[in-house]
Amino acid sequence: MRDRWSVPILIVAGIGAIPFIVIGILIGSRILSGAVDAWSSPSHTPEEAEILGYYQLSEVDRSSLEGERIFMSDQSGFRLAPDHKLEVIDLLALDAAGNPRACNYNGTGEWNLNGSELDMIILKSSQAKAGHTRSCDPERLRALEIRGRSAPYSFWYMIGDPDEHRGVTYSRR
Repeated sequence: MRDRWSVPILIVAGIGAIPFIVIGILIGSRILSGAVDAWSSPSHTPEEAEILGYYQLSEVDRSSLEGERIFMSDQSGFRLAPDHKLEVIDLLALDAAGNPRACNYNGTGEWNLNGSELDMIILKSSQAKAGHTRSCDPERLRALEIRGRSAPYSFWYMIGDPDEHRGVTYSRR
């Protein structure tokens, strides 16, 4: 008698479990693929010597943003010097909501490594190159997340709402 009802009960239970499985997969994928992929984050704070150099915007990221009508210079990048001096060239400026502003960051300042984040402060703006978006006033920039398990590291610059998981990668050249 039990065997006659076990198959239909299992079928009904399986069908009833489908929405829970789908929701679990969606939630799990959002947790594992945050704005910065947890698997791409360093397991330790890198040595400062490992992150020095010039970082330039990925061409793939720049092209994908153009499809969203966010235009970034192909020269967008920044230089981290050993004395904590910073040079920034055409870095996209974002408002408090993370949306692009009508200016880009150009200038010099200072950088500091804070765990897995890079803090940058522009102390002096420089004039944008002819034909480029005008320069913003000096200010503290949104922190960039370090990516990579070992050198050479790259940096993730979040654009927009953190829940949207949008951003661009700056790689060392």
